[in-house]
Amino acid sequence: MFALKKMFIQNKIKIENLKEKTNRLIKELKPFKENSFGLWSSKGKIACLEKAAEMISKAKKIGFAMTSHFSRYPPLDEAYVNALKRGIKIKMLGTSNLDEAKKARASWYLNQGAEIRILPMNTQTTLGIVDNKEVCVRIDNNSLDSDVIWSNNPALVNIFKTYFNELWIRAKKFKLAS
Repeated sequence: MFALKKMFIQNKIKIENLKEKTNRLIKELKPFKENSFGLWSSKGKIACLEKAAEMISKAKKIGFAMTSHFSRYPPLDEAYVNALKRGIKIKMLGTSNLDEAKKARASWYLNQGAEIRILPMNTQTTLGIVDNKEVCVRIDNNSLDSDVIWSNNPALVNIFKTYFNELWIRAKKFKLAS
């Protein structure tokens, strides 16, 4: 009987500890308040594409994207097409030389209504900026589990917007082959 009581008390303590940890985790995962700034991080290409789809779904005016692959992902494609239908302006900057597969994907985006320019670069960074209010950056490193960072901090958004604009000026317009 004593052993059973001891085991019951130990399990009760474990449950209380789990509740405490769960409550701390829930506090950390609460969505950002409208007027607060934050930073979110994750890993992997899919996390980046899903965050990009979420961002473009909320866009009200404009979206900027920098990519080396012109990746296609069904939730992102849907969000992208819906944004264009809502009148959102999209600018995409390709940062690699385009092989036939990349040209085909870039052409799809162009045919949907994006303005696309190409500027091959040595460093491959994927980024998206929406309404000059939030940014998502994927540090590629040629890895499927690369780091992804999102922020709505105005200073950080402005740094990446300035970076994008400087590259955009130097890039060449992408046109469909005749």
